[in-house]
Amino acid sequence: MPEYCPHCHSVLPSARPATGERSRCASCGAWLEPAPPVSYGQQFVHNPLGTYFFGPRLAEYRGSGGVSQAAGRRRHFRRWVYVLLAMFLAAVLLPLLAGLMRRDWELALGGVLVGLLAFFWPALFFLMGMLMYAAAWFEWRWFFRSATLRHARGMFGDSGARSFYLIFGGVLMVGGALFSLGGSLVIAGSFLLVDARPGVAGADPGTPRQRVQVAERTVEQTRQLFEVNARPLRERLDEVQQLRALIRERPHDLELRDQLRDAERRLSKLHADYRLFRDQWQTAVEKLRQRVAETGGSSRVLEQNGQVPPELDFSERDVAVEQAEFPLADVRVATTRLRAGWQNLRQLAEAQPPASPPILERLLSDIEQQRGFLADVERRWRYRSPALEELPPPDELQRVVAAAREVSSETPGVGAPRPVGRLEQIAGPADAGGPRAPSGARREPAAPP
Repeated sequence: MPEYCPHCHSVLPSARPATGERSRCASCGAWLEPAPPVSYGQQFVHNPLGTYFFGPRLAEYRGSGGVSQAAGRRRHFRRWVYVLLAMFLAAVLLPLLAGLMRRDWELALGGVLVGLLAFFWPALFFLMGMLMYAAAWFEWRWFFRSATLRHARGMFGDSGARSFYLIFGGVLMVGGALFSLGGSLVIAGSFLLVDARPGVAGADPGTPRQRVQVAERTVEQTRQLFEVNARPLRERLDEVQQLRALIRERPHDLELRDQLRDAERRLSKLHADYRLFRDQWQTAVEKLRQRVAETGGSSRVLEQNGQVPPELDFSERDVAVEQAEFPLADVRVATTRLRAGWQNLRQLAEAQPPASPPILERLLSDIEQQRGFLADVERRWRYRSPALEELPPPDELQRVVAAAREVSSETPGVGAPRPVGRLEQIAGPADAGGPRAPSGARREPAAPP
């Protein structure tokens, strides 16, 4: 509904200020009384998006304090600054004093660093709370003109919004101070009550005898860890030795060699852990020997840990990997290719008419290459492939190829050039570089057509 000027009865603009200030009529220039204020709920219903994102339109915030109260507020706020300074001093001095009481400068400097790290996050929350508390306590104009504060003023009123941010900022500051001071006390207390050296707790190595006791406990703990990690190695080594004995009895069993290779791989990992814990134990024993020499006495723990138990003493030779050098995959590929090549050569040579001589020569070359590789494996590792037993001697293979060549020369059109077909795929391309060891990729000759 339009609003009219009480003097000239002209229509007033709809966007009159609702801030409690007087305005002039644009037609007659008469002073107009301020428009009645619109509540926060009415503005939100009328324009929800604008009110939510940009805040409500409210009257200017009027402070509650004068010049006389400003000095008292500053004195009150300084107390929180002193609390922040006390938090910083506690984070630095308490760990430093705890380290000095232990007569350990490295521990003292490390405690200061840990204290500062523990001071960072509580101090960050304390500063956030201090900013909100200061803005509400000193009634900063920019703070109360912000959209967030106008929302709070619309919901709780001016005094309610100020009280809310005073309480919220105070909670953040108190919580940050308690966490910071508590963390500093925990760090300093842990330095005083717990030994900083690894593996030992609740001991004060002040006197030489106490240092010997600490070293003895360290030796016993590292000895237990060493034995826990050495016994699985003993079991795995017994398994490897049994497999090696079986391979010596049955050197042509390829499955046994496969099992030995897997067992040796696990053995290498266990032996690496074994060396690590053995070195830690021996280092602890040497430190105990030094402590005993300082006191001039004796130690039963040192006598019991003078050397590694014989059943848990493994040399590099005991765990040396032997089967990793055996070309297991290449042997399997060569055996398969040798059997398939001999079968294809025999079928193609006995076919009517037989295959062309170049194809037979290629098959024969591949057979001799695989035979040479398996013969070299037999010389080095005493493993003889079953395919070598099934294959005829080389001179017999030559006779088979020669007989097929004679039949091909007597049969018209057999030796003539022909397109590449199924037989060439079986024999494979001609090898211009001479015999070579088979690669890891499996490539088996196809069956004859």
